[in-house]
Amino acid sequence: MSLIEKIQNTESIKFIFVGFSGVLVNYIVLSISIYVLHLPRELSVAVAIFVSMSTNYYLNRIWTFKSANPIIIEYFKYLLSASIGAIIQFLVTIQLDDIFQDKDLTNIDLVLLKIPTIYVSASIGIGIGFVANFALSKLFVFNKKKDSTNQL
Repeated sequence: MSLIEKIQNTESIKFIFVGFSGVLVNYIVLSISIYVLHLPRELSVAVAIFVSMSTNYYLNRIWTFKSANPIIIEYFKYLLSASIGAIIQFLVTIQLDDIFQDKDLTNIDLVLLKIPTIYVSASIGIGIGFVANFALSKLFVFNKKKDSTNQL
């Protein structure tokens, strides 16, 4: 088996790729919520987390874990398990952004870019929630064993 085939067949690597797509979705939804819809910061972060959780679920279902479990129960199990990481992400994002705001930082200079602190905060929150999300997805949501709760 080639290195490419091994990577394509590795659930954790696929989970990481799906996670990166979720980060992009999160940033896009966060940007639209804050800068176009002018929603409050907390609501914008929550909406971005929910939308990215939903897209991550779908991609993990069809690509990472190739699940055949009933979709409705599985989706709610995913939302439940991902909520742990989402709560961590939300709290870290808001707390870090508050710390930046208290220090009068609205942007962080990175080479030639000025990155708004909300994205720095969100990135750190996303990273901290990743490990819990993978473990719970693998063990609780996309498990290969059939049980009585998957019979819908």
